[in-house]
Amino acid sequence: MRTLTPEKRDQILHTATKLFLEDGLLNTTMNDIAFVMRCSKATLYNYFPSKEELFEAFFEYHISEPLADVITELENPDRSDRDNLLAFVEGMIRLRFDTKLAPIYHQVLVASQRSPHIAQLFLKAGAWSLIERSAAVFERLMKEGVFRPGDPIRRARQLQMLIMVENNRWNLNPAQPKPDDLMIRDLAQEVASFFWAGAAAK
Repeated sequence: MRTLTPEKRDQILHTATKLFLEDGLLNTTMNDIAFVMRCSKATLYNYFPSKEELFEAFFEYHISEPLADVITELENPDRSDRDNLLAFVEGMIRLRFDTKLAPIYHQVLVASQRSPHIAQLFLKAGAWSLIERSAAVFERLMKEGVFRPGDPIRRARQLQMLIMVENNRWNLNPAQPKPDDLMIRDLAQEVASFFWAGAAAK
């Protein structure tokens, strides 16, 4: 049995990424990837026993690290909680327009319309961790009386839905111009203020 190497795994992910973005997540087959790499499907399956596992690795490879960086904005001890929320929301909106990540988000949206399971794999790769860590912050704010009592996971999901609504303006119409920095800050302020008003203790 051949030794599996990180270099070969990265080569597979690089090739899969190129094909996923060109042809779509669901339209790209393991045969396509093997053909471009000039290797056998057996080689691919040695690294990724199923296409689902390849999807998971693809999402984790491209999404997990950027999301982990953004969540730290919500946990900065040197700012107020409200300023942290604004920085977090702005960071999430900016990720949508990252030149490397935007095409991936678009492909996930397109594929999820045909296969909702794609969205679940995407969440598993990093978005769920984002919700859990957001919820931990919101739970603390509830205990401190800053936020009204409630389910912190639900609050975290509500925030992600608000961000998604703003991002979907471009997800559903990717041809429209990318927003400039001022527009992104305004969008973030709108989302953060709306969320804070709904969550804050009266």
